[in-house]
Amino acid sequence: MAAALLICGGVWIAFRVYTGIVLEDALITYRHAENLALGRGFGFNPGEPVFGTTSPLMTLCLALVAKLAGVQNIPLVSNVLAIAAALGTGILIGRLIVRAGGTPLFAALVILLSGLNAEIVWSVVGGLETPLVIFFMALGLDGAQRERWYQTAVASSLLLLTRIDGAVWVVLLLVVAAYRMKLRVWKPIALGLAVLAPWLVYAAMTFGSIVPHSVIAKRAIGLGAGSVQYLPWIMNSLGVAFIGDLTPFEFPIWLMFVVAGMVALLTTRELRRWIPLAVFPVAFGAALWIGQAPPFEWYTVPVTWCCLIVGAQGSLEFRRMLDAYCERRGWAPSATRGAFVAAWLVVAIGLGVRLAGSFEHQRLTQENEDGTRRRVGEWIRDHSRPEAVVAMEAIGYQGTYSRRRVIDLAGIVSPEVVRLHAESRSNAQTLERVLDTYHPDFLVLRAYEFETNGHHHGGPLFETPEARDRFVGQYRQVFSLTAPHPQLWGDNARISVFARTGSPNIALPDSLQGPAGPG
Repeated sequence: MAAALLICGGVWIAFRVYTGIVLEDALITYRHAENLALGRGFGFNPGEPVFGTTSPLMTLCLALVAKLAGVQNIPLVSNVLAIAAALGTGILIGRLIVRAGGTPLFAALVILLSGLNAEIVWSVVGGLETPLVIFFMALGLDGAQRERWYQTAVASSLLLLTRIDGAVWVVLLLVVAAYRMKLRVWKPIALGLAVLAPWLVYAAMTFGSIVPHSVIAKRAIGLGAGSVQYLPWIMNSLGVAFIGDLTPFEFPIWLMFVVAGMVALLTTRELRRWIPLAVFPVAFGAALWIGQAPPFEWYTVPVTWCCLIVGAQGSLEFRRMLDAYCERRGWAPSATRGAFVAAWLVVAIGLGVRLAGSFEHQRLTQENEDGTRRRVGEWIRDHSRPEAVVAMEAIGYQGTYSRRRVIDLAGIVSPEVVRLHAESRSNAQTLERVLDTYHPDFLVLRAYEFETNGHHHGGPLFETPEARDRFVGQYRQVFSLTAPHPQLWGDNARISVFARTGSPNIALPDSLQGPAGPG
């Protein structure tokens, strides 16, 4: 088991070094932590308190270390914290399996299976809070299995502080605790609430809400009902690929393992305290559908983690079923072993190929991020005064590297934009009202939005020719670039920057200060 953890840790570090991966949304949390550490308040824009990150615990941890070690070390601290959490998860799962009667060798194999899955690998070192989410899930399950309910309560509270969608897991653990403890369950509940209370009081007093504004904004300005196919999304998160699997056998075999594992967890006495692992994928998928969550792939990584463990256990159940079938048929035991090994070979080859491909895919994706969004942010920083205001949607890279006040067109760190969206009849009118309200010095758009008059979230960018003419009279395209690997991003590979004509906060060459219009 220790060797398996060392292998996983080595692969995670190698992945981070080779790809340079830093996810877009991780930079939003980093920016909150930086401002908090420097005494600028809890928010993306200095001096503007907005609960714009879904992970207050991650933000507070990074801010605390940054206060001591410097804000320049936030990305490194984030990676160290995430890898430590992922290793802790491996230890907890290994203990969980051994206590349930599994061998240390089987536990080591499960650690490798879950630690080297491509979705787990990039999420461990991508900078987001996902490894902490999974760690607190495992810590809560460990407490439930050993009936250490206070441990489960503290882990559940920390999970909620790490990411609010952990509430689905918390409810499942609460049901288990209530079934086991009956009326005595109020004691761990009281402890959990005591852990949550300081943050809830602070959030209510500072932001006027205990719900992250990022959740409110994504719900209000998201892609809309019917735009996300939730069932394929969840099915593609069960541990192997549902879409684009390498062979026609890979997904059916793994799905059989997962279903067998769910049945085993629900019916086997030694495994019944693992029930949250079996129920969570269905419950979480339903929660995503009800909440109309946008299709960000890191949301479903905890589902993948659950299914990897359930599927591994299900493979043993599958082996027992084969043994019983072969015994009734009078077949040799070698037939069972051959079928079992063949099934695992199909799954293992797919997982290995996908992990190898992820190294290259994430490296190219990171080159796109650095070659477009980061460059846009740096260009704006170099061609504007500190007082400049920038309106954009992808605020992670562009907002962080521009070092300017951001008006977030997605509303995540700009509550007023959410209000304007609610009061507008269309996305086009929302943009028009944002420009009229804030008069941003720069506006960053995907190039196709202006060229084809198509808003990223649906509908036109300008509702009438007069609206477009008015925009052209106020803004001029001053910078445009294309991602180094446009095939990865499609229409999103080209970005255009527009500058407000006559703005005193813009420092551009005279050749770019002329009449308004597209450059």
